[in-house]
Amino acid sequence: MKRITFIFVITLLALWSCKDNKNERDPFICVVNNPVAKEGRTLGIDISDLNQGASSIEKANVKTAKELEVDFLSLSLDWNVLQTAEEQFEDQNQVLSLYKKVLSENNLKLSLTIDPVNRYGNHFPEHLKNLRINNALVISDFKRTLSFVFDVISPSLFHSIIIGTELDAYSKTLESSGFMDDYAFFINEIKQYIKSLNGNIAVGFSTSHNSLIYHSEEYEKLYESTDVLAVDFFPVNKDYTLKSTSFIAEVMQKLTHIYPDKPIYIHQFGVQDADENLSNEDKQAEMYCALFRAWDIYKDQIPSINIYRLNDVTEARSRELLAILGLSDFYRVEFYRTLGLRTYAGSNKYAFKVVRDNVSKRNW
Repeated sequence: MKRITFIFVITLLALWSCKDNKNERDPFICVVNNPVAKEGRTLGIDISDLNQGASSIEKANVKTAKELEVDFLSLSLDWNVLQTAEEQFEDQNQVLSLYKKVLSENNLKLSLTIDPVNRYGNHFPEHLKNLRINNALVISDFKRTLSFVFDVISPSLFHSIIIGTELDAYSKTLESSGFMDDYAFFINEIKQYIKSLNGNIAVGFSTSHNSLIYHSEEYEKLYESTDVLAVDFFPVNKDYTLKSTSFIAEVMQKLTHIYPDKPIYIHQFGVQDADENLSNEDKQAEMYCALFRAWDIYKDQIPSINIYRLNDVTEARSRELLAILGLSDFYRVEFYRTLGLRTYAGSNKYAFKVVRDNVSKRNW
């Protein structure tokens, strides 16, 4: 018996030694019964943290992202990063130029988010700071900003353009009481401009799944001004611990029921694996398995999902982002730090394999 046990252990060790990376193990097995083919769906991912410099696009490894068979890459920029003064537009760190190269060489599209506002504040260029968002000058300059972007990256390379992230989390205390109506007018004007250049680019703004489900009346005019509902979806509780895996399908069911006539884009989907949030790599992977199962059910109304981040960020970077909001709680720091499918050092997490296997099973 001992001899048999010894041989068994040696065999296991031999098999294990064949693994190139410890993260290629299968401690969590994602069982997918009757996966539904891709059809018209698109999958995207964010591959870089721009504050690490333009080279982070290359460090994130486009080749690695393509293992997931993604259709598009996502990129988020504040408006005042692109328009730095009244007559000055900049491609800082040559980010747009780098993306143009990456997109063209890899047959990928771009989902670009430009934030005039987001949870971190107002990002108007300085000369526009005191104007309402429906002001003609604000609209004109945003169009000029887009024109600058399109001069670098052809409109034909775009998957979607999202104007404003997590709008529900933006503090509107300094805005007029009609801010939401103003924003609807602004987006409609910008949408018409974008459509005149490429009618296939989907245009929207993003907000949380909670706001779309429980406060839909606040965004009614905005919905009417967009092509899609862009949803920011992080399946966590208020203390940043994970929801149950069934929560993903529940949210998709509610969204598709409330908005049966509007395509829904999951603009940001992310799951952390931090111990501090009572999570780990297995639990993160399980949530991504649940995501694809639910997506198969609601694919006709949810044609696109974008994964929040390929790589983790450093604790310092996470703290830097939270400091803007006046937050420093360690559980929040760990949440933002560990939302990637890969570690900051560049190792694949179990969730990476789950995503890769799921797209493969659906003939992506």
